[in-house]
Amino acid sequence: MSPRNSTPNVTQASLPVSLLFALFLLTATASAVTTNDARRITRERLWHRQPLHHASADLRAELDDEITRLLDRHDAAGRLKPSYFSIGITGSWILHGYPGEQAYILADALPFLSTTTQARVKAYLHAEIRARDPTSIAFEHCDGGWGSCQMTGNRREYFSIPTSPNPDPITPNLWPPPAVQPEGLYMIWRYCDRTEDWAFISTNSPPTGDRWNRMNAMFNAIPNPPTRYGHLAAAIGYARILEHYGFTNGAPYTTALERVHAGMLAGANFSVWVDASYNAFVYGTHDWAWTPFHYLRNQNAVGAMLAPEVGRFLGEFAYSHVYRRTTRNPNEGQPGELYAIESIWNGWYLTRGPYAPLIAWMGYYGENHMVTPDTPWALFMTHAWVYGESGDELRRWLDVPYNIGDLFHIQRLTATIGAYSDPVWSAVQPPALRAEALETGPLRIIASGASNALYAIDRSTNLIAWQSVITNAGPEFMLTNQLDAPLIFFRARTAP
Repeated sequence: MSPRNSTPNVTQASLPVSLLFALFLLTATASAVTTNDARRITRERLWHRQPLHHASADLRAELDDEITRLLDRHDAAGRLKPSYFSIGITGSWILHGYPGEQAYILADALPFLSTTTQARVKAYLHAEIRARDPTSIAFEHCDGGWGSCQMTGNRREYFSIPTSPNPDPITPNLWPPPAVQPEGLYMIWRYCDRTEDWAFISTNSPPTGDRWNRMNAMFNAIPNPPTRYGHLAAAIGYARILEHYGFTNGAPYTTALERVHAGMLAGANFSVWVDASYNAFVYGTHDWAWTPFHYLRNQNAVGAMLAPEVGRFLGEFAYSHVYRRTTRNPNEGQPGELYAIESIWNGWYLTRGPYAPLIAWMGYYGENHMVTPDTPWALFMTHAWVYGESGDELRRWLDVPYNIGDLFHIQRLTATIGAYSDPVWSAVQPPALRAEALETGPLRIIASGASNALYAIDRSTNLIAWQSVITNAGPEFMLTNQLDAPLIFFRARTAP
Protein backbone atom coordinates (compact mmCIF):
# COMPACT_ATOMS: atom_id res chain seq x y z
CA MET A 1 0.00 0.00 0.00
CA SER A 2 1.53 3.29 -0.99
CA PRO A 3 0.92 6.61 0.78
CA ARG A 4 -1.84 8.84 -0.50
CA ASN A 5 -0.91 12.51 -0.30
CA SER A 6 -3.27 15.38 -0.89
CA THR A 7 -0.95 18.23 0.05
CA PRO A 8 -1.41 21.03 -2.54
CA ASN A 9 2.31 21.50 -3.22
CA VAL A 10 3.11 17.82 -3.61
CA THR A 11 2.10 16.20 -6.88
CA GLN A 12 2.67 12.77 -8.37
CA ALA A 13 5.62 12.89 -10.74
CA SER A 14 4.53 10.16 -13.09
CA LEU A 15 1.35 8.30 -13.98
CA PRO A 16 0.71 5.61 -16.59
CA VAL A 17 -0.18 7.29 -19.88
CA SER A 18 -3.48 5.84 -21.03
CA LEU A 19 -4.51 5.83 -24.64
CA LEU A 20 -7.35 8.23 -23.91
CA PHE A 21 -5.05 10.66 -22.18
CA ALA A 22 -2.51 10.47 -25.00
CA LEU A 23 -5.16 11.13 -27.63
CA PHE A 24 -6.43 14.09 -25.65
CA LEU A 25 -2.96 15.57 -25.39
CA LEU A 26 -2.30 15.06 -29.07
CA THR A 27 -5.25 17.27 -29.91
CA ALA A 28 -4.45 19.91 -27.33
CA THR A 29 -2.33 22.98 -27.86
CA ALA A 30 0.24 24.17 -25.39
CA SER A 31 -1.32 26.18 -22.59
CA ALA A 32 -0.07 29.65 -21.92
CA VAL A 33 2.85 29.59 -19.50
CA THR A 34 2.46 32.03 -16.62
CA THR A 35 5.02 33.50 -14.26
CA ASN A 36 3.51 31.33 -11.52
CA ASP A 37 4.25 28.28 -13.66
CA ALA A 38 7.85 29.39 -14.02
CA ARG A 39 8.17 29.84 -10.27
CA ARG A 40 6.56 26.46 -9.61
CA ILE A 41 8.79 24.61 -12.09
CA THR A 42 11.82 26.35 -10.58
CA ARG A 43 11.00 25.74 -6.93
CA GLU A 44 9.54 22.24 -7.00
CA ARG A 45 12.05 19.41 -7.13
CA LEU A 46 11.76 15.74 -7.97
CA TRP A 47 11.85 13.57 -4.86
CA HIS A 48 11.71 9.79 -4.52
CA ARG A 49 9.83 8.67 -1.43
CA GLN A 50 10.68 4.98 -1.85
CA PRO A 51 14.20 4.93 -3.33
CA LEU A 52 14.69 1.30 -2.24
CA HIS A 53 11.44 -0.03 -3.70
CA HIS A 54 11.61 -3.82 -4.03
CA ALA A 55 10.58 -3.74 -7.72
CA SER A 56 13.81 -1.97 -8.67
CA ALA A 57 16.20 -4.20 -6.73
CA ASP A 58 17.75 -5.77 -9.83
CA LEU A 59 18.21 -2.39 -11.52
CA ARG A 60 19.78 -0.93 -8.40
CA ALA A 61 22.22 -3.83 -8.34
CA GLU A 62 23.08 -3.17 -11.98
CA LEU A 63 23.51 0.55 -11.30
CA ASP A 64 25.77 -0.18 -8.36
CA ASP A 65 27.84 -2.58 -10.48
CA GLU A 66 28.24 -0.12 -13.36
CA ILE A 67 29.37 2.70 -11.10
CA THR A 68 31.64 0.39 -9.10
CA ARG A 69 33.29 -0.71 -12.35
CA LEU A 70 33.95 2.94 -13.20
CA LEU A 71 35.41 3.62 -9.75
CA ASP A 72 37.56 0.48 -9.79
CA ARG A 73 38.91 1.36 -13.23
CA HIS A 74 39.74 4.85 -11.97
CA ASP A 75 41.46 3.55 -8.84
CA ALA A 76 43.53 1.14 -10.92
CA ALA A 77 44.66 3.46 -13.71
CA GLY A 78 43.54 7.03 -13.05
CA ARG A 79 40.99 9.32 -14.64
CA LEU A 80 38.86 7.72 -17.36
CA LYS A 81 39.10 9.59 -20.64
CA PRO A 82 36.07 10.61 -22.68
CA SER A 83 34.42 8.03 -24.95
CA TYR A 84 35.41 7.77 -28.61
CA PHE A 85 33.09 6.58 -31.41
CA SER A 86 33.77 6.20 -35.12
CA ILE A 87 30.39 5.69 -36.78
CA GLY A 88 30.94 5.82 -40.53
CA ILE A 89 31.13 8.43 -43.28
CA THR A 90 30.55 11.29 -40.85
CA GLY A 91 33.70 10.37 -38.93
CA SER A 92 34.20 10.28 -35.20
CA TRP A 93 32.61 11.76 -32.09
CA ILE A 94 33.79 12.09 -28.49
CA LEU A 95 31.31 11.98 -25.60
CA HIS A 96 31.43 12.83 -21.89
CA GLY A 97 34.27 15.31 -22.23
CA TYR A 98 32.58 18.00 -20.14
CA PRO A 99 33.27 17.26 -16.44
CA GLY A 100 29.89 18.61 -15.33
CA GLU A 101 28.10 15.66 -16.93
CA GLN A 102 29.83 13.17 -14.65
CA ALA A 103 29.19 15.26 -11.52
CA TYR A 104 25.50 15.61 -12.38
CA ILE A 105 24.74 12.03 -13.42
CA LEU A 106 26.69 10.23 -10.69
CA ALA A 107 25.39 12.54 -7.96
CA ASP A 108 21.84 12.01 -9.16
CA ALA A 109 22.27 8.25 -8.75
CA LEU A 110 23.33 8.47 -5.09
CA PRO A 111 19.95 7.68 -3.43
CA PHE A 112 19.78 4.35 -5.25
CA LEU A 113 23.26 3.10 -4.39
CA SER A 114 24.52 0.98 -1.52
CA THR A 115 26.00 2.83 1.44
CA THR A 116 29.52 1.74 0.51
CA THR A 117 29.18 2.88 -3.10
CA GLN A 118 27.60 6.17 -2.02
CA ALA A 119 30.66 6.96 0.06
CA ARG A 120 33.01 6.06 -2.80
CA VAL A 121 31.09 8.19 -5.29
CA LYS A 122 31.09 11.21 -2.99
CA ALA A 123 34.83 10.96 -2.37
CA TYR A 124 35.50 10.43 -6.07
CA LEU A 125 33.39 13.39 -7.20
CA HIS A 126 34.78 15.63 -4.47
CA ALA A 127 38.24 15.19 -5.95
CA GLU A 128 37.25 15.05 -9.62
CA ILE A 129 35.16 18.22 -9.72
CA ARG A 130 38.02 20.20 -8.20
CA ALA A 131 40.67 18.68 -10.43
CA ARG A 132 38.52 19.24 -13.55
CA ASP A 133 36.44 22.30 -12.77
CA PRO A 134 33.26 22.50 -14.90
CA THR A 135 33.32 26.29 -14.63
CA SER A 136 36.65 26.47 -16.47
CA ILE A 137 37.01 23.25 -18.50
CA ALA A 138 34.70 23.08 -21.51
CA PHE A 139 35.88 19.70 -22.81
CA GLU A 140 38.67 17.27 -22.04
CA HIS A 141 40.78 16.63 -25.13
CA CYS A 142 44.53 16.84 -25.64
CA ASP A 143 46.29 19.09 -23.17
CA GLY A 144 44.23 22.23 -23.58
CA GLY A 145 40.78 20.89 -24.43
CA TRP A 146 41.21 21.18 -28.17
CA GLY A 147 43.50 20.24 -31.05
CA SER A 148 44.60 16.94 -32.59
CA CYS A 149 46.08 14.20 -30.41
CA GLN A 150 46.14 10.46 -29.89
CA MET A 151 43.51 8.66 -27.81
CA THR A 152 45.79 7.61 -24.97
CA GLY A 153 45.28 7.24 -21.24
CA ASN A 154 42.76 5.20 -19.24
CA ARG A 155 40.12 4.39 -21.84
CA ARG A 156 36.40 3.66 -21.47
CA GLU A 157 36.12 1.70 -24.72
CA TYR A 158 35.79 -2.08 -24.60
CA PHE A 159 38.33 -2.44 -27.42
CA SER A 160 41.78 -0.96 -27.95
CA ILE A 161 42.19 2.22 -29.97
CA PRO A 162 45.26 2.36 -32.25
CA THR A 163 48.04 4.56 -30.86
CA SER A 164 51.78 4.85 -31.49
CA PRO A 165 53.80 2.89 -32.47
CA ASN A 166 50.88 1.79 -34.66
CA PRO A 167 51.62 3.33 -38.08
CA ASP A 168 48.08 4.74 -38.28
CA PRO A 169 47.11 6.03 -34.82
CA ILE A 170 43.72 7.67 -34.34
CA THR A 171 44.13 11.41 -33.77
CA PRO A 172 40.76 13.20 -33.79
CA ASN A 173 40.90 16.96 -34.11
CA LEU A 174 38.75 19.19 -31.92
CA TRP A 175 38.53 22.68 -33.37
CA PRO A 176 37.46 25.37 -32.73
CA PRO A 177 37.91 25.13 -28.97
CA PRO A 178 34.55 24.72 -27.17
CA ALA A 179 33.51 27.28 -24.57
CA VAL A 180 32.03 26.45 -21.16
CA GLN A 181 28.27 26.35 -21.63
CA PRO A 182 25.56 27.62 -19.23
CA GLU A 183 24.17 24.08 -18.81
CA GLY A 184 26.94 23.48 -16.30
CA LEU A 185 25.01 25.57 -13.76
CA TYR A 186 22.31 22.94 -13.40
CA MET A 187 24.90 20.16 -13.22
CA ILE A 188 26.83 21.99 -10.50
CA TRP A 189 23.64 22.68 -8.52
CA ARG A 190 22.63 19.02 -8.69
CA TYR A 191 26.07 17.89 -7.56
CA CYS A 192 26.16 20.29 -4.61
CA ASP A 193 22.57 19.55 -3.63
CA ARG A 194 22.99 15.75 -3.70
CA THR A 195 26.40 15.64 -1.98
CA GLU A 196 26.01 18.74 0.23
CA ASP A 197 29.40 19.86 -1.06
CA TRP A 198 28.45 23.52 -1.31
CA ALA A 199 32.04 24.41 -0.47
CA PHE A 200 32.87 23.60 -4.08
CA ILE A 201 31.13 26.82 -5.13
CA SER A 202 32.65 28.85 -2.35
CA THR A 203 33.83 28.40 1.22
CA ASN A 204 32.15 31.71 2.00
CA SER A 205 28.48 32.52 2.40
CA PRO A 206 27.43 34.54 0.51
CA PRO A 207 29.69 33.01 -2.15
CA THR A 208 32.73 34.85 -3.44
CA GLY A 209 35.79 34.11 -5.51
CA ASP A 210 36.80 33.29 -9.08
CA ARG A 211 34.63 30.19 -9.39
CA TRP A 212 31.52 32.09 -8.30
CA ASN A 213 32.38 34.86 -10.74
CA ARG A 214 32.67 32.30 -13.54
CA MET A 215 29.28 30.86 -12.59
CA ASN A 216 27.71 34.32 -12.79
CA ALA A 217 29.27 34.68 -16.23
CA MET A 218 27.76 31.33 -17.24
CA PHE A 219 24.32 32.61 -16.29
CA ASN A 220 24.85 35.87 -18.13
CA ALA A 221 25.66 33.81 -21.24
CA ILE A 222 22.07 32.49 -21.36
CA PRO A 223 20.34 34.46 -24.13
CA ASN A 224 17.09 36.26 -23.44
CA PRO A 225 14.94 34.52 -24.44
CA PRO A 226 16.73 31.16 -24.14
CA THR A 227 17.12 29.19 -27.34
CA ARG A 228 17.49 25.59 -26.12
CA TYR A 229 16.26 23.40 -23.29
CA GLY A 230 19.64 23.32 -21.61
CA HIS A 231 19.40 27.09 -21.18
CA LEU A 232 16.13 26.57 -19.31
CA ALA A 233 17.77 24.00 -17.05
CA ALA A 234 20.72 26.34 -16.46
CA ALA A 235 18.45 29.17 -15.32
CA ILE A 236 16.65 26.78 -12.94
CA GLY A 237 19.95 25.56 -11.54
CA TYR A 238 21.23 29.10 -11.03
CA ALA A 239 18.01 30.11 -9.25
CA ARG A 240 18.33 27.16 -6.90
CA ILE A 241 21.93 28.02 -6.10
CA LEU A 242 20.77 31.54 -5.23
CA GLU A 243 17.97 30.04 -3.16
CA HIS A 244 20.44 27.92 -1.20
CA TYR A 245 22.37 31.03 -0.26
CA GLY A 246 19.24 32.97 0.66
CA PHE A 247 19.30 35.30 -2.37
CA THR A 248 15.60 35.07 -3.24
CA ASN A 249 14.69 38.72 -2.84
CA GLY A 250 17.27 40.38 -5.05
CA ALA A 251 17.56 41.19 -8.74
CA PRO A 252 19.62 38.09 -9.67
CA TYR A 253 16.89 35.71 -8.49
CA THR A 254 14.19 37.74 -10.19
CA THR A 255 16.23 37.73 -13.39
CA ALA A 256 16.68 33.96 -13.17
CA LEU A 257 12.92 33.44 -12.82
CA GLU A 258 12.30 35.78 -15.74
CA ARG A 259 14.76 33.78 -17.83
CA VAL A 260 12.97 30.55 -16.88
CA HIS A 261 9.64 32.07 -17.89
CA ALA A 262 11.01 33.34 -21.18
CA GLY A 263 12.52 29.92 -21.91
CA MET A 264 9.25 28.14 -21.15
CA LEU A 265 7.31 30.48 -23.43
CA ALA A 266 9.76 29.94 -26.28
CA GLY A 267 10.32 26.23 -25.67
CA ALA A 268 6.64 25.27 -25.59
CA ASN A 269 6.85 24.89 -29.37
CA PHE A 270 9.03 21.79 -29.39
CA SER A 271 9.24 21.56 -33.17
CA VAL A 272 10.72 25.04 -33.48
CA TRP A 273 13.50 24.21 -31.04
CA VAL A 274 14.12 20.79 -32.60
CA ASP A 275 14.62 22.44 -36.00
CA ALA A 276 16.87 25.07 -34.44
CA SER A 277 18.96 22.32 -32.84
CA TYR A 278 19.31 20.62 -36.23
CA ASN A 279 20.60 23.89 -37.68
CA ALA A 280 23.09 24.24 -34.84
CA PHE A 281 24.29 20.67 -34.42
CA VAL A 282 23.69 18.61 -37.60
CA TYR A 283 26.15 19.04 -40.45
CA GLY A 284 24.70 18.27 -43.84
CA THR A 285 24.13 15.12 -45.85
CA HIS A 286 24.76 11.81 -44.04
CA ASP A 287 24.98 13.43 -40.61
CA TRP A 288 22.20 13.15 -38.03
CA ALA A 289 21.54 12.95 -34.32
CA TRP A 290 18.42 13.64 -32.25
CA THR A 291 19.58 16.95 -30.83
CA PRO A 292 16.83 18.82 -28.89
CA PHE A 293 18.77 18.32 -25.64
CA HIS A 294 22.29 18.98 -26.93
CA TYR A 295 24.42 21.91 -25.90
CA LEU A 296 27.50 20.92 -27.95
CA ARG A 297 28.03 18.92 -31.12
CA ASN A 298 30.87 20.35 -33.14
CA GLN A 299 33.97 18.86 -34.76
CA ASN A 300 34.09 15.61 -32.75
CA ALA A 301 32.87 16.96 -29.38
CA VAL A 302 29.38 16.06 -28.11
CA GLY A 303 27.55 17.38 -25.05
CA ALA A 304 23.92 16.75 -24.09
CA MET A 305 21.84 16.99 -20.94
CA LEU A 306 18.23 16.91 -19.83
CA ALA A 307 16.92 18.00 -16.45
CA PRO A 308 13.77 16.38 -15.03
CA GLU A 309 12.29 19.85 -14.56
CA VAL A 310 12.55 20.44 -18.30
CA GLY A 311 10.93 17.06 -18.91
CA ARG A 312 8.11 18.03 -16.58
CA PHE A 313 7.66 21.35 -18.37
CA LEU A 314 7.48 19.64 -21.76
CA GLY A 315 5.03 17.08 -20.43
CA GLU A 316 2.73 19.79 -19.11
CA PHE A 317 2.97 22.37 -21.87
CA ALA A 318 4.28 20.68 -25.02
CA TYR A 319 3.30 17.02 -24.81
CA SER A 320 1.55 16.95 -28.17
CA HIS A 321 4.48 18.70 -29.91
CA VAL A 322 6.98 16.25 -28.41
CA TYR A 323 4.85 13.19 -29.16
CA ARG A 324 4.31 14.14 -32.80
CA ARG A 325 8.02 14.65 -33.51
CA THR A 326 9.32 11.83 -31.32
CA THR A 327 6.92 8.90 -31.13
CA ARG A 328 3.98 9.15 -33.54
CA ASN A 329 2.47 11.77 -35.78
CA PRO A 330 -1.11 10.73 -36.66
CA ASN A 331 -0.82 12.64 -39.94
CA GLU A 332 2.68 11.54 -40.92
CA GLY A 333 3.14 10.92 -44.62
CA GLN A 334 0.62 13.57 -45.59
CA PRO A 335 1.81 16.74 -47.36
CA GLY A 336 3.73 18.96 -44.98
CA GLU A 337 3.66 16.39 -42.17
CA LEU A 338 6.87 14.92 -40.73
CA TYR A 339 7.47 11.33 -39.73
CA ALA A 340 8.07 10.77 -36.02
CA ILE A 341 11.43 9.22 -35.16
CA GLU A 342 10.23 6.13 -33.36
CA SER A 343 7.35 5.30 -35.69
CA ILE A 344 9.75 4.18 -38.43
CA TRP A 345 12.89 3.42 -36.40
CA ASN A 346 11.79 0.69 -34.04
CA GLY A 347 15.36 -0.14 -33.03
CA TRP A 348 16.06 3.33 -31.63
CA TYR A 349 16.80 2.05 -28.10
CA LEU A 350 19.33 -0.62 -29.07
CA THR A 351 23.02 -0.31 -28.25
CA ARG A 352 24.83 -0.19 -31.61
CA GLY A 353 21.56 -1.07 -33.32
CA PRO A 354 20.65 -0.49 -36.97
CA TYR A 355 21.23 3.00 -38.27
CA ALA A 356 18.29 5.36 -38.43
CA PRO A 357 16.34 5.52 -41.75
CA LEU A 358 17.07 9.20 -42.28
CA ILE A 359 15.36 9.45 -45.66
CA ALA A 360 11.96 9.60 -43.96
CA TRP A 361 12.59 12.77 -41.97
CA MET A 362 15.83 14.27 -43.31
CA GLY A 363 15.45 13.55 -47.05
CA TYR A 364 18.84 11.85 -47.38
CA TYR A 365 20.54 8.59 -46.44
CA GLY A 366 23.20 8.40 -43.78
CA GLU A 367 26.05 6.07 -44.67
CA ASN A 368 26.89 5.22 -41.09
CA HIS A 369 26.72 1.93 -39.21
CA MET A 370 25.43 3.29 -35.87
CA VAL A 371 24.34 6.39 -34.01
CA THR A 372 26.29 7.67 -31.04
CA PRO A 373 24.80 7.05 -27.55
CA ASP A 374 23.39 10.56 -27.20
CA THR A 375 20.54 9.81 -29.63
CA PRO A 376 19.01 6.72 -27.96
CA TRP A 377 19.63 8.42 -24.62
CA ALA A 378 17.64 11.50 -25.68
CA LEU A 379 14.73 9.38 -26.88
CA PHE A 380 14.77 7.25 -23.73
CA MET A 381 14.80 10.27 -21.42
CA THR A 382 11.79 11.63 -23.31
CA HIS A 383 9.88 8.49 -22.32
CA ALA A 384 11.09 8.84 -18.73
CA TRP A 385 10.74 12.53 -17.97
CA VAL A 386 8.38 13.93 -20.60
CA TYR A 387 5.91 11.07 -20.97
CA GLY A 388 6.35 9.99 -17.35
CA GLU A 389 6.31 6.29 -18.16
CA SER A 390 6.30 3.73 -15.36
CA GLY A 391 9.32 1.68 -14.34
CA ASP A 392 7.88 -1.40 -16.05
CA GLU A 393 7.42 0.54 -19.29
CA LEU A 394 10.92 2.03 -19.18
CA ARG A 395 12.47 -1.39 -18.65
CA ARG A 396 11.45 -2.27 -22.19
CA TRP A 397 13.80 0.39 -23.58
CA LEU A 398 16.86 -0.45 -21.45
CA ASP A 399 19.76 -2.04 -23.28
CA VAL A 400 23.41 -2.54 -22.32
CA PRO A 401 26.07 0.18 -21.90
CA TYR A 402 28.25 1.27 -24.80
CA ASN A 403 31.43 1.23 -22.71
CA ILE A 404 32.84 1.42 -19.19
CA GLY A 405 31.41 4.33 -17.27
CA ASP A 406 28.69 4.99 -19.87
CA LEU A 407 27.10 8.02 -18.23
CA PHE A 408 24.06 7.98 -20.48
CA HIS A 409 23.37 4.35 -19.57
CA ILE A 410 23.80 5.21 -15.90
CA GLN A 411 21.26 8.00 -16.25
CA ARG A 412 18.80 5.69 -18.03
CA LEU A 413 19.09 3.23 -15.13
CA THR A 414 18.66 6.03 -12.60
CA ALA A 415 15.54 7.34 -14.34
CA THR A 416 14.01 3.85 -14.50
CA ILE A 417 14.71 3.19 -10.83
CA GLY A 418 13.27 6.60 -10.03
CA ALA A 419 10.04 5.73 -11.82
CA TYR A 420 9.58 2.84 -9.38
CA SER A 421 10.42 4.99 -6.37
CA ASP A 422 7.16 6.86 -5.69
CA PRO A 423 8.31 10.11 -7.37
CA VAL A 424 6.69 13.40 -6.38
CA TRP A 425 7.29 17.08 -7.12
CA SER A 426 7.53 19.30 -4.07
CA ALA A 427 9.28 22.46 -2.92
CA VAL A 428 10.13 20.71 0.36
CA GLN A 429 11.31 17.17 0.94
CA PRO A 430 8.46 14.78 1.71
CA PRO A 431 8.94 11.84 4.10
CA ALA A 432 10.97 9.04 2.55
CA LEU A 433 9.39 5.62 2.75
CA ARG A 434 10.57 2.06 2.43
CA ALA A 435 8.22 -0.46 0.86
CA GLU A 436 8.56 -4.08 1.85
CA ALA A 437 6.57 -7.06 0.58
CA LEU A 438 4.61 -8.79 3.33
CA GLU A 439 2.46 -11.87 2.87
CA THR A 440 -0.15 -11.25 5.56
CA GLY A 441 -0.59 -9.37 8.79
CA PRO A 442 -2.44 -6.52 10.49
CA LEU A 443 -1.47 -2.89 10.04
CA ARG A 444 -2.55 0.53 11.17
CA ILE A 445 -3.40 3.49 8.95
CA ILE A 446 -1.75 6.64 10.28
CA ALA A 447 -2.55 10.18 9.15
CA SER A 448 -0.08 13.04 9.37
CA GLY A 449 -1.79 16.08 10.81
CA ALA A 450 0.45 18.46 8.88
CA SER A 451 0.47 16.89 5.43
CA ASN A 452 -2.84 14.99 5.40
CA ALA A 453 -0.93 11.96 4.13
CA LEU A 454 -2.00 8.41 4.90
CA TYR A 455 0.62 5.80 5.72
CA ALA A 456 0.29 2.06 6.21
CA ILE A 457 2.29 1.16 9.32
CA ASP A 458 2.71 -2.33 10.73
CA ARG A 459 1.52 -2.66 14.32
CA SER A 460 5.00 -3.16 15.75
CA THR A 461 6.18 0.31 14.73
CA ASN A 462 7.02 2.73 17.53
CA LEU A 463 4.82 5.68 16.58
CA ILE A 464 6.76 8.19 18.68
CA ALA A 465 10.02 7.29 16.98
CA TRP A 466 8.29 7.15 13.62
CA GLN A 467 6.87 10.64 14.04
CA SER A 468 10.21 12.12 15.07
CA VAL A 469 11.85 11.49 11.72
CA ILE A 470 9.14 13.14 9.62
CA THR A 471 9.94 16.76 8.87
CA ASN A 472 7.14 19.05 10.10
CA ALA A 473 4.78 16.11 10.30
CA GLY A 474 2.78 17.48 13.20
CA PRO A 475 0.70 15.31 15.53
CA GLU A 476 -0.18 11.84 14.32
CA PHE A 477 -3.51 10.15 14.88
CA MET A 478 -4.69 6.64 14.24
CA LEU A 479 -7.60 6.13 11.87
CA THR A 480 -7.89 2.35 12.11
CA ASN A 481 -6.58 0.14 14.86
CA GLN A 482 -6.36 -2.95 12.74
CA LEU A 483 -6.93 -3.87 9.12
CA ASP A 484 -6.76 -7.33 7.63
CA ALA A 485 -4.21 -7.20 4.84
CA PRO A 486 -4.77 -8.67 1.39
CA LEU A 487 -2.58 -11.53 0.24
CA ILE A 488 0.10 -9.13 -1.03
CA PHE A 489 0.54 -5.57 0.15
CA PHE A 490 3.29 -3.13 0.97
CA ARG A 491 4.22 -2.23 4.51
CA ALA A 492 5.38 1.37 4.46
CA ARG A 493 7.81 2.69 7.04
CA THR A 494 9.99 5.74 7.14
CA ALA A 495 13.44 4.97 5.86
CA PRO A 496 16.16 5.05 8.57
